[in-house]
Amino acid sequence: MLLAKGLSVKRAWLPGIPIVLLAAGYLCYWQHSSGGLFESVALFNSSFAFNGLFYSVMRPFLNSSAAAHLASSVFFACCLVWIFLLKRSMLEKVFLSFFCFALLSPVVHPWYLTWLAALLVLRWSVPVFTLLGFSNLSNLVVYWHRATGNWENRSWLMGLEYLPFLCLLLWELSRGRFSPAPSGAVSER
Repeated sequence: MLLAKGLSVKRAWLPGIPIVLLAAGYLCYWQHSSGGLFESVALFNSSFAFNGLFYSVMRPFLNSSAAAHLASSVFFACCLVWIFLLKRSMLEKVFLSFFCFALLSPVVHPWYLTWLAALLVLRWSVPVFTLLGFSNLSNLVVYWHRATGNWENRSWLMGLEYLPFLCLLLWELSRGRFSPAPSGAVSER
């Protein structure tokens, strides 16, 4: 008993290692010449946008980048609350959280979707698999920027990327395949 207690005391500090490393990383940017960490985060969350489906749809209606960012954040927070309240497995909740992030984030670089790619091994989804493949089309914006010096999100390119995904998602929703499966249920592939 004493030996087991001694080992647990010795290991009690282990969870603090990632917290200290994370804090040290943030300290490097606390007071930077660009305005510091919080100003950078505020600027990113109100001005930057790339390849975000919900943001791109909401931006013309709200006539403001900041308002579209806020709408994206509010909808994402609502989705997280809804997902948290679902009676589903933790895997399903994590998958749905990253799925909602991919749909609602104003900035969706293809590498942001790697968490969904990893989760596909455990929770298969044809629409998400399709989105992962077609998301690479957004890299063309970077190539055009290098060639012309003009950074421009093209709506037709986003259509090519998101339309197959949305069609498959609607098809699966209509057939009841995409709804979160209850814990312990075997999903049809």
